[in-house]
Amino acid sequence: MHNIPSLTRLSRGALLVLGAIIVVALRGTQANATQLTTLYSFCAQQNCADGRIPSGFLVRDAAGNYYGTTDLGGTHGDYGTIFELKATKQGYSFVQLYSFCALANCADGIEAGSLILDVNGALYGTAPGGGVHSGGTIFRLVPDARHTKWKLETLYDFCSQANCVDGEGPTGITYSGAQNGKLYDGTSPIFGATAGGGVNNLPQGDGTAFKLVFVAGKTRRKEKVIYDFCSQLDCLDGRFPSGGLVMDKNGNLYGLTDNGGGALDGIAYELSPSNPTYTERTLYSFCQMQQCADGKIPVGTVVMDSQGNLYGATLEGGEWLQGTVFEIVPPDINDPERILHSFCPSNPCSDGATPETGLALDGKGNIYGTTFAGGPAKDGVVYTLTTGGTGEYGIYSFCALQNCADGSEPSGVTVDPSGNLFGATTTGGANGSGGTLFELTP
Repeated sequence: MHNIPSLTRLSRGALLVLGAIIVVALRGTQANATQLTTLYSFCAQQNCADGRIPSGFLVRDAAGNYYGTTDLGGTHGDYGTIFELKATKQGYSFVQLYSFCALANCADGIEAGSLILDVNGALYGTAPGGGVHSGGTIFRLVPDARHTKWKLETLYDFCSQANCVDGEGPTGITYSGAQNGKLYDGTSPIFGATAGGGVNNLPQGDGTAFKLVFVAGKTRRKEKVIYDFCSQLDCLDGRFPSGGLVMDKNGNLYGLTDNGGGALDGIAYELSPSNPTYTERTLYSFCQMQQCADGKIPVGTVVMDSQGNLYGATLEGGEWLQGTVFEIVPPDINDPERILHSFCPSNPCSDGATPETGLALDGKGNIYGTTFAGGPAKDGVVYTLTTGGTGEYGIYSFCALQNCADGSEPSGVTVDPSGNLFGATTTGGANGSGGTLFELTP
């Protein structure tokens, strides 16, 4: 299926949609400021044909173009889209690359998540819904030579096996080298997790970790479940993976579940290769401390620094019960988790509350993330801190403009080589509540 992109010229100087430049004071000892530019407001087209509710992280190519997805909207109904922010001399142009549910019964998938990019410019991602068996898909979106037409190819349909023992509802994918910023080579194994399915607690299942293997001469790939969650008594090994995986240089995989563990409030885990499958080790079981001061319900995908340390966020828990940022050092079994920040130190949660996505790291040891709530308008913030736990915390609070024209409820940020942040808000914007794409410049 080919989609002819609809191109809308954007200018960084336009009022509201592109020119919402707001200077805000940062928390900290220095008088720093951050400048926000709204790059696009969704629902600019009738019936939100351009998409609405962008979700997940934007991915950047070598030319400075960004790619992302929306949960809803599109030209075939409210099923989501894939889009590009194309870098131009005048700023960015918004291009819709694909609208889901273009096939009967949404066989091409519904509501794609975060994307990865390969060396040939193709995009790969997960759709947690739709597919031939309605269990979600792994897909590849391939451009033509001029990048004016894109073709979606399904690499795998989940629930292809009885009772969805192959997994259901994929939550993200990765590959060897992703943690170092390398592009996917297009043929090496893809790893990921599913929020449901698997052999335990049928028919729902408690989730899986899987591997997709390239098959020469074929578009579709062979899937192998490498771990079924809730394989231990009382699901001490976790259940319901909450995001994708990250791989270290030795091929070990790391991830989070939002349920299971000793307190049933989620775990951080490691999967180590052991022929013929993988061995799981619980790195940390959340909510071990009184009132879950160590965090509760980890969210998204962990990120890894150059030393192999892991960083992530929890939706709840912490000193003020509004979520945390944590660090885990995988080899350290004596003191495996450290809280770097607990959100909401003062009313009205000026540094943010309830982070719902994972984090981003730059090369200088700075952590960036978003919270769904908190800030003066209670509509979410972008925050930063260092891997040592110090920092500015809330650096931009959304809904600073009338009717939240600058967006509200952000869903994660990506750091470019210059240290600028690119991200999305799931609601707000100049066209109502479709969400926005933004740039934050220090």
